[in-house]
Parts: sequence; structure tokens; C-alpha cells
Amino acid sequence: MGVLNRYCLLLLLCGVALLGCGVIFLVTPWGIGLAPDSLVYVGAARSVIRGDGVVYLNDIGQFVPVTHYPPLYSVMLGGAGWFWGEPLAAARWLGAVFFAGNIALIGLMVCAATRSAGAVMFVSLVMLSSFPMLQIHSMAWTEPPSMFFGFLGLLGLVKYLAGGGRWILYGSALSIALSCLARYAGIPFLLTGAVALWIFAEQKWQKKFADAGNFLLLGSLPLIVWLARNWWIGGSPVNRSLAFHPLDLPQWNQALETIGLWLFPSQLVAQAPWLNVLALGIGVFCFWGLVQVGEFSKSRCQQISALYFLIYTTFVFTARLFVDPAIEFETRILSPAYVSLLILAVSAATLWIRRTRTKTKSWKWFGFDSLVIALTVLQMTNGVAWSLYSYTDGIGYNGKQWRESELVRYVQTLDPTVPIFTNAPDVLYLLTGKTTHMIPRKVSPESRRPNEAFATELAHLKKQLEERNGVLIYFSAESRLWFLPSEIELERELPLRATMTTPDGTLYRTKNLTREAER
Repeated sequence: MGVLNRYCLLLLLCGVALLGCGVIFLVTPWGIGLAPDSLVYVGAARSVIRGDGVVYLNDIGQFVPVTHYPPLYSVMLGGAGWFWGEPLAAARWLGAVFFAGNIALIGLMVCAATRSAGAVMFVSLVMLSSFPMLQIHSMAWTEPPSMFFGFLGLLGLVKYLAGGGRWILYGSALSIALSCLARYAGIPFLLTGAVALWIFAEQKWQKKFADAGNFLLLGSLPLIVWLARNWWIGGSPVNRSLAFHPLDLPQWNQALETIGLWLFPSQLVAQAPWLNVLALGIGVFCFWGLVQVGEFSKSRCQQISALYFLIYTTFVFTARLFVDPAIEFETRILSPAYVSLLILAVSAATLWIRRTRTKTKSWKWFGFDSLVIALTVLQMTNGVAWSLYSYTDGIGYNGKQWRESELVRYVQTLDPTVPIFTNAPDVLYLLTGKTTHMIPRKVSPESRRPNEAFATELAHLKKQLEERNGVLIYFSAESRLWFLPSEIELERELPLRATMTTPDGTLYRTKNLTREAER
């Protein structure tokens, strides 16, 4: 590839990346998508802006240090929030910027593997239109920065193994350190780097050992400091405990469904689950064929991408079995594996086509081209559907249901001195910025035993409602808090009267205060 062609390719790649940045702004007119994890990230960012450290309002209405997640994304939201005044606006910008960065970065990795302008443009367009990439970049999630810094580190390793200076190795380690500080699932990038230095470096074993050790030390040191902090203040490095949690059949089916969604429209996947097995079978068959003809040994970029895929999938399955039973094998969790497979598929297929395809026209290659075009169009359908849904309704807590909630608007009008009790204090804090109180817990979520102080806490709630003209807001959509009493139980135990009923919940005051207001 000539110098002029290389510059033209870079300009085209930058153009697609900027287009991706614009796409995120286009599909999020109501703001960045917000899921339960986003409550922690944004809440911690607001605490960073206030100077209170990395703390958040948990689901029982208390500000506690963040230990379940690393701090980088919240710190980035807090820092960017100084310019935009609110982390939610900063999250939208970061999603767009990292989408552009990841499109360009994966394009560069394929370029390093193939030196093919066509392959680079193809993979960048797939990144731009694919459902996994559009989903994670239009949500306030940690995957975009973790993937960017992680794959940037792997690209640096490719350059170092090709004869680059030691500063490239150290820069790669620091980049992967940032990936780990954005998401604990960035650790596979670190392990991949150390193993790659040991396997692929053409040096004496002493030099390999030194490079791998230095890489691990530099890449893990910031995370070790963070885990030590968690242990010191919370008694656990990651707020998780070791135990065996076996997988059941629905979870295996979920993993297959996620793979199916990478290629086929969601309607087809729902109506014909066998397509998921077909997608997996096609992938395994194609990759096995490419391995047989030696296509995966053509470049360090392919080898490192394959190594990362194996380490990442092993890491996720191990974490699910022994650390966190809440891990689900859905698009978000498997998105890094999707990207590594995309790099492998495009680069290996490109090298195979370059070696075997002739200029002579044939039905075989016409059929191959038609299949590639068909699969490319099919994989776009879920991304387009997600984008349209985000554009029209919004996603998660920025969705239409929450934006148009009369209860949320009412909370915004309340005097700050009025005590508010609710089963969704974290959601109200995210949407209104107001600190509210959790209603008493019927069951302790930690021990799963009855809350012995429930009666006392209920009496305190009654006193606050009567003496301070407090309100109780119960969201019917907030069903994840299984340890709370139901509306029926609260109405039975307290002198409540519904003063506002909406599709998403009910607002209560005490009967005595309601009667006085009516007089």
C-alpha cells in the first residue's frame, strides 16, 4: 500500500468514525440510554463533581463507596461534567467519541493484519451498523472506554512485537491499565498481553519473562491500588464472594441467542431458535477451515485477537460460575468477544480471498459475494431497529415512560424540606437529582432473613408522613427490589390514601393530612 493510498484510507476511516459519532447523537435525542448500572456510574460522577469521592446512592437510599465497579468511567463523567454541567450530557458525548474511536481503532487493527483498504472499510462499516456496537455506545455503560483502551493496548503489542521500541510496550501496558480501571472485565486484555509477549516474542526466555513481568506490573498496578482501597473501606476487593453457581439450560440458550442476534434479525431468532445453532455452526465451520489452511498464522494481529477471544470467553464463564451469578451472556457482556471475532473473520477471510481468488468470473465466487452481502445486510437489521427505538422512545430510564412520568415531575416540584419515601430512590436521584428515602425493607437483602427492625422503621415512616407532611411514592415499574413490602401491605399497615395514580405508580399521603387539605 503506497503512502498516498495509506493517507486516503486514513481519511476515509476518519470519515466513517466521525459518521459514527454523529449517529450516536442522532439516535439519542432524548439523552444517553440509562440502565440500572448507569445509576451507579452517573451517581458516582455527581459525587466526584461535588468533591465527595467515588460514592453513589444505593438502592436502599444510602450514599456508600463504589466497590462493585472500577472508577474510571465515573471519574471521566465527572471531569467532563465540569464542561457540560451534568454527567448525563457528558455520557452522551463520551459514547459518541468512543464510538468514533473504536471504529477507527478496529479499522487500524484490520489494516495491520491485511493491508487491505477494502477490508478496512468493510469492518468499519460493520462496526458502524452492528447491533452490539450501537447498543453499548448509546448507553451509559463502561464497555466503550474499556474496549477502546484494551484494543489500543493490543494494537500497541502488535507494533512492539514487530520491532517497536520499549516505549510502545509501556504505553500498551498503561492503555490496558485504563481498560481495567474502566471495567473489571478489562483484565483479559492484561492477561492476553502477558501471554502474547511470552508466546510470540522472538527473544530469549529471560527477556520474555522480563517483558511479560513488567507488562503485568505496569498494567495491573492502578487496579491493585483500587482493589486495596476497596478492601480497606469495604472489606472486599470487588464486593463479590467466591461460590459455585452452576449454569442452567436457559443461560446456555441465552448465549446462543446472543450469537444469533449478531447475524439474524431478532424476529427470526425469536421464531426460529435453530438459527442460533446455525449461526454458531457456520462460524465454527468457517474458522476451522481457515485454521486448516493456515490463515490465522498470517499476522500477529490475528494471533493476538484469537488469544484475546479465548481468554475473554474463559474469563467470563469462570466469573459466572464462581464469582457473580448475575452475569448474563447477553450482547453487552459478549460485545468484546464480538469485536475480536470480527477482526479475525474479516482479516482471515481477506487473506484467504487474496490468495485463492482469480480475476476469472465464476458462479462460486458470485455465490460467495452474494452470501457476504446478505449476511452484512441481515446483521444491520437489529442495529437499525435499536436505533429507531432509541430515536423515537429513548432507552431505559431515559425512555418515554420515565420522561413523561407525572410522579417524576411532581417530585421535581416538591419543596426540599418535604421527606419523600419511595421504592426507587436511586432512579429519582438519577432523574431529578433529589435525595429520597427508601421505604422500610421487609427482608434483609444480604441475609435474606426477615428485617427485625421492620415494625420500628415502619412507625418512623408513619411519623414522618404525618408530622412533616411527607409523601410516599411507589413505582409499579420498579419490581427488582424483591425485599420490599408490596403496596397492599403498606396500605394495610399505614393510614395511606392515594392522591395521584399514574400508569407507572401511585403517590400516597396519610389520610389525616389528606382530609385536612380537603377542608
